[in-house]
Amino acid sequence: MKNTLFLFIAALFFGASVNAQSTVDSIEAKYHLLPMPQALTIEKTFPVIGTYQLNGEDATAQDVLITLDQENKGVV
Repeated sequence: MKNTLFLFIAALFFGASVNAQSTVDSIEAKYHLLPMPQALTIEKTFPVIGTYQLNGEDATAQDVLITLDQENKGVV
């Protein structure tokens, strides 16, 4: 009787460990390591910086240049 109970408990733990391993494998299959992002550049920080063309009401095109302020960092 004691041996049967012991074998049943051992089989129960063995079955639980097999299911736990398959769960870990299924979770690892969903998630993959991604490469580290590149360094943050000025263009990524301020995407508005650049040269644009402004069309006025009289259909004249004017070039607009947007740059960073040299005296006040972070101000465009």
